[in-house]
Amino acid sequence: MNPFQQMAGVLCRAAFPTAPAVRQKCAGTTRTDSIRVLLREATRALSAAEIAFDLDLPSSCTVWLLMKYDMQKGRVLLADGHYRWNHEYDRQEAEELRTAVKLLERAGYFIKAPKGSSK
Repeated sequence: MNPFQQMAGVLCRAAFPTAPAVRQKCAGTTRTDSIRVLLREATRALSAAEIAFDLDLPSSCTVWLLMKYDMQKGRVLLADGHYRWNHEYDRQEAEELRTAVKLLERAGYFIKAPKGSSK
């Protein structure tokens, strides 16, 4: 693809409205968690520069470093320089947890939901 077409495509894209709650760093929230929240709430894939700008990170290179583990786990997908949250990963993880709980309950263990859990 022509580099000028790529630049024009990026500049003509609709802006992503950043939620004020995401921009304000909560006490005790890490930069990695802030990126995760932003990607979960995003309606489209975001570039590292957009993420760095929205969260006031020192560099767009920081995004890759912070998301490296999440990409290895499959939580975050990187395609064409844009990051997006893999919502399918959440479903798979929930299904694996339900299967583990059923197995432990059949073995006679009592399973108690952690604090703050919806279950």
